[in-house]
Amino acid sequence: MLEVAVPPVEGHKAGTLAAEVGHLLPKILSFVISVLIAGIYWIGHHGMFYLVRRVDRSLLWLNVLFLLFVAFIPFSSGLLGEYGLAQENINEADSRFALIFYGSNLILCGLSLCAVWLYATAGRRMVDAELPSRAVRAVVRKCLQAPVIYLLAILAAFIPNGLWLSASLYCFVPILYIIPDRVDRQLRPQDNDHPLGIETHDHDLLPNVDRSAASKGLKIGRSHVAAPY
Repeated sequence: MLEVAVPPVEGHKAGTLAAEVGHLLPKILSFVISVLIAGIYWIGHHGMFYLVRRVDRSLLWLNVLFLLFVAFIPFSSGLLGEYGLAQENINEADSRFALIFYGSNLILCGLSLCAVWLYATAGRRMVDAELPSRAVRAVVRKCLQAPVIYLLAILAAFIPNGLWLSASLYCFVPILYIIPDRVDRQLRPQDNDHPLGIETHDHDLLPNVDRSAASKGLKIGRSHVAAPY
């Protein structure tokens, strides 16, 4: 689990607790960023599956792979918090390794989520046949934005005096994804619009996608779930 341990205070001296909590600020920052990033991936995965109509064994295993990398975030986050730049008595090589390890973990999260989407939409095997190619490409671009920035953060860690730039790029990603963009606005759930909550104006990414099955509710059966073997 993502967590920040309560600091021990030896001797319970007055005023020492505030100082100990102050020493935890780098860990608290890495905790907050990691929760936001995990939330972003969860929201992206949730929104993606609004468009998935069927599943098969391969798609399920791709989801397991994605969840594996997401479940690893607490460890890489803890590594970053323990050996980050603001920690005392931590050398530059250890800070660089922590930044690279953290970024690599997040890159794998983003790429595995993109793989889920690409597999589901290839040949429209798991989505509606009418799903426009531009909608598929838009989601792919959004999936790959974060991995590209994480790669830049890793490269920045190798630049002389570039560790703080690397850390700043990690902080930038949650801001980029929290602010809704065109894809978010057009794929967000709506209460009184499309059966799957997708706006269908002429300029939308999804102009003529059939959602008649969705209006009846998702069912687990042969007509909705592809054979797993």
